[in-house]
Amino acid sequence: MSVPRRVVASVICLGLLMGCTSDGGDTRSESPRSGSGAGARFSRGDLDAIVLMPADAPPGTEYSNAVSGFQDLDAFAADATEAAALQRDGFVVGHLALFAPQGHAEPGQGDPLPLDAPFAQEITGLFGSGEGASDALHRFRDRLATQQFEGASSPEALAYGDESFALEGDVGGSHVVLYAWRDGNLVLAVSGVGSLPPDVLRSLAGLVQDRAAT
Repeated sequence: MSVPRRVVASVICLGLLMGCTSDGGDTRSESPRSGSGAGARFSRGDLDAIVLMPADAPPGTEYSNAVSGFQDLDAFAADATEAAALQRDGFVVGHLALFAPQGHAEPGQGDPLPLDAPFAQEITGLFGSGEGASDALHRFRDRLATQQFEGASSPEALAYGDESFALEGDVGGSHVVLYAWRDGNLVLAVSGVGSLPPDVLRSLAGLVQDRAAT
């Protein structure tokens, strides 16, 4: 079952780290806050018009129905520790959209893929307040930079929302580029693995942010 194995080794693990506590200090974003972001700007009903869907698949990829969709706390958190952290942050609901190489989007499809096979992913986390979303975003970045990315570097962050960051490095033998930001009480991230060009990821992130701003 090539997709789940490939995803766990590279992409899906990024989303599951949002509730993990960091072993390091609080690392703030590279781009400044544009406002307090304290209010619950977004509700569950807003997300359907924001998250990535099958029609948004980058060239050469397709939407994985088996992996993608809205997730409650139990599905979004990898374990009880993460679930407790998300609860403290006021987690409401999460969403994951995975785009896999064509012919490999569902379990059992296709032959094993090389490490540079193109994958893209959108992760969304809705929280009850901007403060909770900010805390989750900081833990997300700290854990990725210190424990997940090998040779992590920080490319220029997209100046979206109230705070944002970008990371680039190797995860599980694959090259990963990640853009993440907070818009009020919403945490958003777009990542890509393998040969997917960075400009494609920036376009996906821009699409998500444009929808959130509408």
